[in-house]
Amino acid sequence: MKKNLPAVKTSFRMMLSRSAKTLAVAGFLGLGFSSTASAQWMVYKANELPNATSENVFKTASVNIAAGQPSDSPVIVESENSIVADPDDATNKLLRFRIESLPHHSFLWRQDLTDPTSAATVVVRAKGMADIERAFELDLDFGGLRETIYIINPTEENANGKITFNEARKSNSELSNMELAINPTEWHTYRFTKDGNAVKVYIDENNTPAFEVTTPTSTSGRSYFRIGDGSSGQANGSFIDWIVWDVSGAYTPEQRAVPGADVLFVKGDMEKAGRLTVFPNPTTDRFAVSHPAARKGATIEVYAANGLKVGTIATDQGATSTNLDLGTKDNGLYTIVYTDGTQRSSSRIIKR
Repeated sequence: MKKNLPAVKTSFRMMLSRSAKTLAVAGFLGLGFSSTASAQWMVYKANELPNATSENVFKTASVNIAAGQPSDSPVIVESENSIVADPDDATNKLLRFRIESLPHHSFLWRQDLTDPTSAATVVVRAKGMADIERAFELDLDFGGLRETIYIINPTEENANGKITFNEARKSNSELSNMELAINPTEWHTYRFTKDGNAVKVYIDENNTPAFEVTTPTSTSGRSYFRIGDGSSGQANGSFIDWIVWDVSGAYTPEQRAVPGADVLFVKGDMEKAGRLTVFPNPTTDRFAVSHPAARKGATIEVYAANGLKVGTIATDQGATSTNLDLGTKDNGLYTIVYTDGTQRSSSRIIKR
């Protein structure tokens, strides 16, 4: 253990939390993950509407007005698309997306892929609305082939959600309404990859794909992905924390981890501070976190590699170091995030 640390808390009670909303995993070399020189994540943080960002701007697509609605109805209305405070973290913002029937019966956000590609990766952190049929629809249409995927919320008869591959099911009906091992109305991370006609879906950054299909649908001249509600028959609604995508290839979580907390976690008006210092790293159990002098109410949160928050501790006011213990947690990579109401800073640690 590092010497001459100030007197600080020496106990750390991990508290499980299924309401975690921010994924924090490694996105760099040297921790057992591989990458490529050309790989680059594009990021949407849900600080503002997708068409109002300063970069990686989304366009609207398949915006169809419901029967009986004025033809000059605005494309974007607050009841369907809005930025809201995260109920689990007032410093965070979310995209609230809900398309039912009025004024629109379909609406998609489209991200054009400027570099022609036959392989790409799209990762979405989302929580479906419990009172609506589907969480969201993702349309992957590039490289001359297309697949559209529906994430379907649970019903009274089905405790977990379902997934449908709309294009692949045209040649294999079993690819419709397949059982998901998760509840989409809780926070989950969905990784979608398409390499040629091969489509894979990974859940919560598990390196084993939950689903693999072959799409038979050919298209021409398109190069984009779209998210939202592209079908008029089903309502879609989700809270979206962020979307990241990489057009350099179809990557597993181990091949290409999403950006870390220092990118995805720092949102809204929160100031991004320097990286935390953690020691020893790797650790087998206890370690120390050096951070700015803690303000009243400052906390340290711990996130597992699947994005779930597995612990929170309040720091002592004025302390510049806090001791934590991962002894009861599984081996793996964790992200440590310090927040004091005005700034956030983070670091990563390996538990062996």
